[in-house]
Amino acid sequence: MSRIPRAPRMKRLAQLLPGLLIAASLPGLAIGQTAIRAGTPVTGSLGADAPKADDGTPYALYEFSGRAGERIRVKMESSAFDGFLAVGSSAAPGCSEDCKFDDDSGGELNPQLTYTLPASGKVQIRANSISGDASGDFTLTVTALPAPAPARPQALRLDTATKATLDESSARDDDDRPYALWTVSGRRNQEVMVRVNADAFDPYVEFGQLQDRQFVSSASDDDSGGGLNARLRVTLDNGGRGVVKVTSASGDASGEYTVFVGEPPAKRPINVQPIAVGDSVRGTLDDSDPFDDEETRFEVFRIEGRPGQRVVARLQSDAFDAYLKWGVLEGERLIEEASDDDSGGGTSAQLSLTLDDDGIGRLVVSSLGGGEGEFTLSVVGAPRSLPSAQPER
Repeated sequence: MSRIPRAPRMKRLAQLLPGLLIAASLPGLAIGQTAIRAGTPVTGSLGADAPKADDGTPYALYEFSGRAGERIRVKMESSAFDGFLAVGSSAAPGCSEDCKFDDDSGGELNPQLTYTLPASGKVQIRANSISGDASGDFTLTVTALPAPAPARPQALRLDTATKATLDESSARDDDDRPYALWTVSGRRNQEVMVRVNADAFDPYVEFGQLQDRQFVSSASDDDSGGGLNARLRVTLDNGGRGVVKVTSASGDASGEYTVFVGEPPAKRPINVQPIAVGDSVRGTLDDSDPFDDEETRFEVFRIEGRPGQRVVARLQSDAFDAYLKWGVLEGERLIEEASDDDSGGGTSAQLSLTLDDDGIGRLVVSSLGGGEGEFTLSVVGAPRSLPSAQPER
C-alpha cells in the first residue's frame, strides 16, 4: 500500500492564506478581539493603527462571556479623548440589531451602559471614540449586576407628592429601563393630572391598568411638564382605578424623582392689564396667573396707543426664557398673529407691531418651558428708521 505524502507545512499555509484573507475582508467580521471578565478592569489604547468602525472612528474590540439573561454594566474611562461604547452580539466594525450605545452616561466624557446578555451569553464590546482622530489610553470595566427585582406596585395618595428613586435594583421593562409602578384610587371616571419631576434623569411616564398582573399602557408622556419633566392628563376607569409607570427616556438613568397624581389645576380668569406706549411694567408669572393647555402661565396686556402706531414690545426676565405673543382673544383662546422667543438678545423676547385700528390686539407675556418668576415688559414707539419687522409666526 502506497502512502500519500503530506504537504509541507509552509505549503499548506500558503494554500490556506487566500481563504483567510477573504474571510478577513468580509463585512462585519471583527479582528483583534480580547476577552474581558467581570470585575477585572483592562487598559487599552486607541491610535492611528487601530481598526476603524463603519463611521471611521478607531476602536478596540472585547468579548464578554456570561450567563444568558445576566445583566452587566460596561464603563469606559479616558482622560485623553471623548469615549463611545457599543455593546451587542456583534459590535464591530458595524453593529447588530441588539446593539446598545452610549456617549457620556458615565460622567464627564465617559460612556457607560447596562446590557442584558442574549441566549448565547456572549457579547462584543466596542470601545471607541466620538472623533476619528482620537488617540490615547482608556480603561474598560465590566461589572456583573444583580437580577432586577420584580415590580411591586405601590399605592399613591391623591393630591400628595411622593419621592422615590430609580436605581440598579429597580424592576426592568422589556427595553431594559428601570421602572416603578404606582396604583391610584379615586372616583369613577375621575380626571386627574399625573406629574413626574426629576433633576437626575429625563423622566418618562405612562398611564394604564394592570391586566393579569401585567401593566398595559394607554397614554404616555416624556417632557410636557416643563424642561425634561413629564405630565399627563388622564381619566381613571369605571372603578376609579389607574396605574402609573415611572421610568426614564434612556435605559441607564437613575436617581430621585417626585410623582404626583391629583386634581387638574382650576382655570383662572384672564385679567387684561393696560400698558401705555413709553411705559415699562414689572410683574411675576406665578400660580395666581391663568394658564394654557400646556399649563404654561401667562399674563395679558392691552397696549394704549394710537391706531396704526408702530411700537416695539420687549420682555425680559432672569427667571425664565421669555416668550411674547400678539393676537386677538376669543374667550380664553388667543388667535395668534405673531410671536417671538429671543429677538431681544439672550433669552429676551421682542416684537415690532402695528397697533390695530379697533384696539382689540392683545400682548401675551409667557415663557418657554413653563418657567415662572419676575419679568419686565416695556413698550416704546418704533424708531422711524426701523424697517418693518416680520415677527415669527
